[in-house]
Amino acid sequence: MATLRTAPMRVLVEDIEPVRFVASLRRETPAEVVHSAIAEYLTNHRSELSDLHAETHRFIANGDIDGLAATMRSDATGLAERLAQRTSRRTPVSR
Repeated sequence: MATLRTAPMRVLVEDIEPVRFVASLRRETPAEVVHSAIAEYLTNHRSELSDLHAETHRFIANGDIDGLAATMRSDATGLAERLAQRTSRRTPVSR
């Protein structure tokens, strides 16, 4: 792997040893392990991140501050609110 430029980053204390362990197994630096993990996350969650970006853009364009706040909230309440909003925006299917 190419040399990476690094900067200090705070991580949870509980994550330090697992990252060091993985780094030793892969013969990489902890920075390379974190870099690979982030790249993998972005690849595996591309669709979800794209949807969230589009939804955020719509809230901003429409001036929907409440919707934007709910979208930006990262706790379980925010997620529940976003799911409820998505469900309420769907048009019922006529049979």
